[in-house]
Parts: sequence; C-alpha cells; structure tokens
Amino acid sequence: MLQIDHYKPLAKGGAHTLANLRPACADCNLRKSGRWPFTAQMRAEVAQAVRRLRSGS
Repeated sequence: MLQIDHYKPLAKGGAHTLANLRPACADCNLRKSGRWPFTAQMRAEVAQAVRRLRSGS
C-alpha cells in the first residue's frame, strides 16, 4: 500500500508542499522515518524493494 512521504522530512525543515511529497510504500516510509538526506544504502534498499514488487515476489 502506498503512502505519501515528505521527501525532506518536516522535522528537518522540509516544507509541507506538493513539491516535497512523494509516494512511498509503507515499509520504505517507515524505514526512512525522519532521516535526511537519503543515504546510498537507503537508495539501494528502495531499488531492491522496487525490483521485488515488479517481479511479483
């Protein structure tokens, strides 16, 4: 299920604007939490999750 995520978290000074909102799966959104910026490890985890979703497994 998709959730709306603040790309730059509000707690880190991100704006509550449309430009700062992104769709994210619930697991990724919870994993990201209030961290900023995305780390290389987080990018790799998100890419792996997307591949799993696309492959249906």
